[in-house]
Amino acid sequence: MSFDAIARRVSQGAPIKTPSAIRILAVAMFALSIGSSVSADRIHELVRQRDFTLVRALLKEDPSSVLAKTPESATPLHIAAAIDDAEIAEILLQAGADVDALADNMSTPLHWASLKNSAKAVAVLVEHGANRDLKTSDGFRAIELARKSGASETIDLLKAGTPAGETMSTTEKTRQTVRRLSGPERYDILLERFKRDPGNISLNFQLGMAAYAEGKYSHASLAFERILAIDPTHDRARLELARSYGGMKQYALARRECETVLENDPPKQVRENIRGFLRQLAQHEKRGGIAVRFEVGGLYDDNANVGPSSTIIEISPIISDGTWEIDEASRPISTSGAFASGLVTGYRKIGHRDIWSLVSGVSAYKSMLEGKAQDQETMFFSVSGGLQRQSRKYVVNAPLKAELLFRGSEKLVRIFGATPSCWLILGDSGRWQLNSSIVGEYRDYYELKDRDGSYFTIKEQLKTFLPEYKCWMSVAVAGFYEDTRASVYENAGAECILSADVALPWRTVLQVQGKYRYATFMARESVAPADRDDNQFRASLALSKAVGEHFSVNLNYQWTDNNSTFDLYEYNRNAVALSVAGAF
Repeated sequence: MSFDAIARRVSQGAPIKTPSAIRILAVAMFALSIGSSVSADRIHELVRQRDFTLVRALLKEDPSSVLAKTPESATPLHIAAAIDDAEIAEILLQAGADVDALADNMSTPLHWASLKNSAKAVAVLVEHGANRDLKTSDGFRAIELARKSGASETIDLLKAGTPAGETMSTTEKTRQTVRRLSGPERYDILLERFKRDPGNISLNFQLGMAAYAEGKYSHASLAFERILAIDPTHDRARLELARSYGGMKQYALARRECETVLENDPPKQVRENIRGFLRQLAQHEKRGGIAVRFEVGGLYDDNANVGPSSTIIEISPIISDGTWEIDEASRPISTSGAFASGLVTGYRKIGHRDIWSLVSGVSAYKSMLEGKAQDQETMFFSVSGGLQRQSRKYVVNAPLKAELLFRGSEKLVRIFGATPSCWLILGDSGRWQLNSSIVGEYRDYYELKDRDGSYFTIKEQLKTFLPEYKCWMSVAVAGFYEDTRASVYENAGAECILSADVALPWRTVLQVQGKYRYATFMARESVAPADRDDNQFRASLALSKAVGEHFSVNLNYQWTDNNSTFDLYEYNRNAVALSVAGAF
């Protein structure tokens, strides 16, 4: 039976009859595909179930289980490689798994991953120094298994793997040494190795990636061009060359390399990534552009007028018995309704280096509520514009803004201000980001003139990506001060915000946020029983499902609990919204 037939049967879960030693690998893979335990211990079962939480817990309890073997001598890493679970593979390797552990037919985890086209697992194994030149007892290397089984997605990764002729110990030592170095040091040590072996494809690839990470796009392009001179079929190097051309603003050359790879009929996911990159190139080639976003939906709010929680509130005991009863019209109003919003943004690049842009935006929001809550309907308009400077490591914005807010049919307040901000990318991976922002506003009320004044806030947000959970986590702290004409409205305070954005299956994103806000007021209101301090807790959940390329369906819930030393300002509020959004 041919190896191609064996590979197909393994993928389909069919029985295999072959006297070859490959039969051991095929039978083991078949047992794995149908979930048979084959007398494996607990860790093998947990890996099959993709339960990384329990895998991590078991390794902590029994570190030796990382080396446990099935009757076919397959380790947990073999199984993780076969099912393409890169997260569990990384956990096992960090726990001391042997990246080149041998099963009965001398097959390594890399052989198993290559046979099953487990591209993500191959990437992890190669990163951890898996030896791509080891052969099974039948004489097959990993790349040969990938070719024979049609596992095209893994071939480029294997081409960029451990250099042929290097021993595992040499490669592993070099990998660990280079990984510990900072970006510039990593590039320098690879450059020295390149001078001794300029024809080494793997070394050129590593050098090109290190050069790109340091912003040395021309150096990176030379490294990838050398690879293509040796092996014109190395599509991964060609794509990295396109990326380097993009960094040098040579967009036509970048597009040409991408189109060359598309002509080779790459896997579906690779084609989608290339087309996404081509769209980015088209955006960069444009000197300006406009984006439009709109959202329409329905809402329910159980306290649209922000009415106090209690019908009886304590006041300064200067009259009566020191209490007030809240008028019926001022108590919380629950209502349902609809809303619509729109946003149009534009940019225009200036200067020959394309790092400066003029940016602008116009936005609007309108809610429509039922019954007694119509007086609480909100309408909002905003116009902004300013300068933006962008590089690979940061984005700086310096816009001015003007806003107008209506409550019911009456103008409530107009706002003028500036909102400068800076996004910093920390490190080479882009997993850590720091956002610093400042808001300065002047608020001019139409009726309540005592509230006229200035508002200032400064905010720091630290954001990180957790690849094992496919989640962005962030923590933010802010301080604010509002200076008003009447001191009873003057206040200062601080906020703390925790949030997470989690990527779920089916192109769905879950956003979770918790916020605490403290405000203290500079003067007591005439009827207040004490100086006013507010403690506000807010939690929100948002679920967004992408539909097609331009649309999404969104479900949002927000809960607010405001506690105050003056009962008049104590309230609870729950709001739910279901909407459809489009972006073009």
